[in-house]
Amino acid sequence: MRRKSTESGMPIVTYIGASCMVLVLVVSAVFTAGYEIFSEHVRQSNLAYTAQVFTQLEDQLQAQLQTLEDGLKGLAINRTMAAIFKGKFQELPFDSRRELDSLTMDVMLVNPDIRQIVVEGYNGITYYAADHNQVLSDAIQKLPEQPQFYYDLSPGLTTGKENKRCFLLSTSMYDIWNYTSSFFLGRMTMVVQLETLGLENFTDQYDMSLFLLNENGICASNREPTEMEQQILARADIFEDGQREIIVNGRSYLVHTGHIKALNSSLVSILPKENIMQELDQIRKSDICLMVGAVILMITVMFWLNRKINEPLYQLISHMQRIEHEEKRYFGNELHLSGYREIRQVSEEFNHMIRKVGDLTDDLVQTTTNLYEAQLQKKQAELLQLRSQINPHFLYNTLESLIGMAYLENADQTADMVKSLAQIFKYSVKGQDFVLVREEIAVTRAYLSIQQRRFPGVFEVHFCVDDDAVSCQMPKMLLQPLVENAVSHGFREQFAGTGGQLTVGVRREDKKLHLWVEDNGKGLNAEKMSYFNEMLCGDTMPSPDSIGLENVIGRIRLIYGGAGVFHMTGELGHGVRIDMELPLTYGGEKHV
Repeated sequence: MRRKSTESGMPIVTYIGASCMVLVLVVSAVFTAGYEIFSEHVRQSNLAYTAQVFTQLEDQLQAQLQTLEDGLKGLAINRTMAAIFKGKFQELPFDSRRELDSLTMDVMLVNPDIRQIVVEGYNGITYYAADHNQVLSDAIQKLPEQPQFYYDLSPGLTTGKENKRCFLLSTSMYDIWNYTSSFFLGRMTMVVQLETLGLENFTDQYDMSLFLLNENGICASNREPTEMEQQILARADIFEDGQREIIVNGRSYLVHTGHIKALNSSLVSILPKENIMQELDQIRKSDICLMVGAVILMITVMFWLNRKINEPLYQLISHMQRIEHEEKRYFGNELHLSGYREIRQVSEEFNHMIRKVGDLTDDLVQTTTNLYEAQLQKKQAELLQLRSQINPHFLYNTLESLIGMAYLENADQTADMVKSLAQIFKYSVKGQDFVLVREEIAVTRAYLSIQQRRFPGVFEVHFCVDDDAVSCQMPKMLLQPLVENAVSHGFREQFAGTGGQLTVGVRREDKKLHLWVEDNGKGLNAEKMSYFNEMLCGDTMPSPDSIGLENVIGRIRLIYGGAGVFHMTGELGHGVRIDMELPLTYGGEKHV
């Protein structure tokens, strides 16, 4: 029966590919989840960083303003300054100017960004610590009189040859040294470059933009604003304190605003969100590269596994199919597979199995041939037996008539010989294959009686038959051919003489029946005895037309196979002994 087809199942390469794809999807999911978690962490960290930087800038700016205020306040309440501006002068005396130069120079040397100090006395005296600048003078004249510090960050204020932008810091002067009253002395104003606030030189790793902003516009910055930064600064909510994300033209910006009360302005930081996410973008690119590399590696592994596992299996299947369809001529073609040790071991075991199957097939063919030949010989023997049974009653009745005539003529010996012949003839045409040992011995005695009357005194016969063996069964006509062979060949040269001895024996040994025929005739040479001894175990079956020893050996082989034993011993000039061992039988059934 042909085996059931398994072509509906998925091939190994499909399972390997599916496994690789599942692994790629799992790795992708892990990378994606990790990226999302890490990106959120980076986002929060960067937001905290910008807030921290902004707070530090606010503190730095407040500290710088506090330093300027402390310097201006120190001059405003200076005793020498109060003494000079309490006096009544038409113009400032030289010594007083020198004292004022010394006081203001000390402050300006401490902070080089202080480019001018102007003192407007209530007594009408105006003092300039540096070169006079009419634009700045006009701006100072417009400052309101306030007891506290006042900052003016109006655009257009410049100082020095470089026309650097500056702002004004003003405060009122009082005579605090008069314990009875606090006398207003005038107003003192500092002209300070905007650089002192530290915004213009600010840089960081994310390229943050800083702007000091009031209602008049940008007062100070670390760079010129871009077009999109100008749009952000023009928003109505730009002065609201806090941090927020603003999207302009599809780009996201982180904007942080803090109010500087002393300047009546707001410090605004603008940072493109993509700048702080650059590291994350690099990580994303790295993840993509890793994913592509993983896919390429999986594909490479899949093809490699297909080559090492799948291709050898296909070769094995193809070889098996050729053996199945083209049969025996492929048994000798061994299959050698490359790959893993297990694959090579499969090919070796397969080759061993094929060799064994080939041997078994040869054995089966040989056995079938032998069986066919045995059946053919059996049929031929049956045909011969049928031919020998033609008119058996006629022949038997004729022999009986001869016996009667011999007795009428007083030919007693002739009558006995014919009687023995009739017994042998009746026994030979008997349809049974197995007979009792006593029957085989009886027909053997009948044959020997004929031969002894033919050749009187030539040989003597001795029968050694155990009583417990006579009821056993044996193949018919097995002893008679051996006895005939001994008489015809063993004693042929002694037919004119005497002294011949012939022994026929049968005994039962355990579950075997031992039969032997022994004579002291001329014997056989070693080559002839070896031929008969090997015939029982050989591959060639005796011819169905053969008689004598070959016929006996052939029937033993057909009936008992390897269980029957036929052995011939002796030597030339000293007779022959033939031994046979047959499985013990009763009624034709073996009891081995």
